[in-house]
Amino acid sequence: SLLFILFDLSQNTQLEQERQIIVTKAIQLNLIKQFEKTWQRTITKSETAKLINHYLHEEVFYREALALNLDKNDTVIRQRLRQKLEFINQAQVDIGLNNDTLITQFFENNIDKYQLPATRSFIQLYIGKNNTAAKFEKVRERLQPGINFSELSALAEPSLLPSQLQLSSAQQIAKIFGDSFSSKLMQLEKGKWLGPITSSYGEHFVYIEEQLEPYTPNLKDIFKRVENDWHYKKEAQLKEAQFEAYLSTYDVVIENNNEN
Repeated sequence: SLLFILFDLSQNTQLEQERQIIVTKAIQLNLIKQFEKTWQRTITKSETAKLINHYLHEEVFYREALALNLDKNDTVIRQRLRQKLEFINQAQVDIGLNNDTLITQFFENNIDKYQLPATRSFIQLYIGKNNTAAKFEKVRERLQPGINFSELSALAEPSLLPSQLQLSSAQQIAKIFGDSFSSKLMQLEKGKWLGPITSSYGEHFVYIEEQLEPYTPNLKDIFKRVENDWHYKKEAQLKEAQFEAYLSTYDVVIENNNEN
């Protein structure tokens, strides 16, 4: 009978503790700290009382919701708990974040990702569609090195196309003039008028002013980008490793679903 009495007492004590809400000094200080950080001023006594009252409302409704098992099978709650655990675990990635050796190694292992494409600066003269060989020859005769823009304008057909682009990649050029035009332009020599080259709009003569071939920038010039990429990859690897570690502690059973 003594055993039953002790068990009953322990149950009563547990129930009393479950129905007890202690607003500790640490909780109060945290509430005050958050308030003062948000509003950038010292909190008043009445505001402190309101914060505590708000905390009590939240705690009471939280406990009553748990008592009703409202946290079970709730997708939103499941996602928030997962995000919170991942956020806590993410702190482990920050250890050694500024390890230049690891970032340099990551850059070297993924150097192709950071290669910059070939670019061209050029002037284009649009001469319209369905031109004759005689028209092409006439334009060629006028397109001498050093020709100014006013003379070019007299030769050009009206258009909304840009007459000049600065160090643009093949992809950027293709967005304006089309893939065929862009592909042919990237093969042209620098320093002479060449054409005609056909775009989706018609024919053009082109003068390449500057050309840069593909190159990889120095790590110091793109360090922040590489550091962010390294951090993102490490975080993804850690998440997957943690998931596998957690999963290994479970006995997973996937029931057969004949409907699928």
